[in-house]
Amino acid sequence: MKYIFFWGFLTLLFAHCQTPTAPRQFLQCYVRFDAVAGQVQADAIVRNGPNTLPDQPVEMPGGMLYQGSLMLVVPVQGLTYRRSYAADFVPEHTFGWVDAQGMRQKVVFPMSPISKFSFGDGPLLRSKPATLRWEGGPLEKGEALVLMWENRSLGQTVPMEIMRSGGDASIEFPAAKIAEVPAGQWTLYLVRKRLAKTEIPGMAAEAVLEYYSKSDTIEVK
Repeated sequence: MKYIFFWGFLTLLFAHCQTPTAPRQFLQCYVRFDAVAGQVQADAIVRNGPNTLPDQPVEMPGGMLYQGSLMLVVPVQGLTYRRSYAADFVPEHTFGWVDAQGMRQKVVFPMSPISKFSFGDGPLLRSKPATLRWEGGPLEKGEALVLMWENRSLGQTVPMEIMRSGGDASIEFPAAKIAEVPAGQWTLYLVRKRLAKTEIPGMAAEAVLEYYSKSDTIEVK
């Protein structure tokens, strides 16, 4: 299973969103839930403002909390707060800290799962359209779905990214899209990605949240 990271994307996004009245600090968060391993990893980086995004993160007095527990400081790209542990899926992810005035603050980001998915019974035919259905709710605004096809015997990985909101929890693939996957036995898992943002006094916060589903073996003909 290959993980996808978005620190560069978040940094670029913050840089383009600044205005003269922007909050004093910026919080970048990343949450990954791996349904196969039953593992969650959360990262957080805090940067000072007001109008541009400096290269170096800053340390928060009293540290940073994730789901109510203190995160560790790791020397990744300057200063990153991290917490990683075995866990069941939860739909809300909370980061907390104490601000310069001694007040407790927090931001909460939602995450949606993909508990099951299927293209239906039988092999997937490269000459015919197919519909992917999943359990966990339709894609919402700010979400994308990545299909990760892996074939070890061919030594190939074929990613397909879908950005769509509304409708039901399904996506129709034309035959031309299915034909991008060579014939053979493939392992498929889905990555549900969400970009979320919020703002509280003195802090603008954004997060990338990723749900890595369990995999399935699919025959493509």
